[in-house]
Amino acid sequence: MSQKTYPTEFKIAVVKYYKCHHFVAETLERYSIAESTLFRWKREYESRRFLRLGKSGESDKRAPLQSHVTKIEQIVEVLSICKCGVNASNDEKMEAIKELEGQYSIHVLCEALQFPRGTYYNRKRRENNPTSSELRDEEIKPLIKQIFEQSNGRFGRKPIKYKLLEMGYRVHENRITRLMRYMGLEVQTLHLLKNI
Repeated sequence: MSQKTYPTEFKIAVVKYYKCHHFVAETLERYSIAESTLFRWKREYESRRFLRLGKSGESDKRAPLQSHVTKIEQIVEVLSICKCGVNASNDEKMEAIKELEGQYSIHVLCEALQFPRGTYYNRKRRENNPTSSELRDEEIKPLIKQIFEQSNGRFGRKPIKYKLLEMGYRVHENRITRLMRYMGLEVQTLHLLKNI
């Protein structure tokens, strides 16, 4: 079986399409080529072999710039669509990335939200495997809520810490504060007005 040959212009078009932040699967489906072929052509393109084989000129000089412009346009689109901004929490950024995951590449989404890709992939990997810290939080949250409600909203982090200690749980005040904030529990303060 003979190997199919493609014109250099076709190879360049495929690589440029892929380099304009399209997914591998999308590129392979559009041009009906194998993944190994795509990456072989990409290596050839990056080593400038195509320039020697095909036509050289202004279009090749503009390709990296055009790719960069396309990426910037996609980042602007993501920021305009996204419900959160760069100052949002990591959880909010993760949710926003999940919503737009199929429409834009992970590189573009992470760059737009200033969210490290490594953090994204680590969170994605352990999505179904919570950490021991997350499991501990889930164990403690109902107890904190119970103590808070029994005190009619008067107990803050220190009294809750001592109540948890009585129940056999050693919990740092910072963790209690974080979990209370997460659950929306605020201490009720009573201001007595004196009639003067």
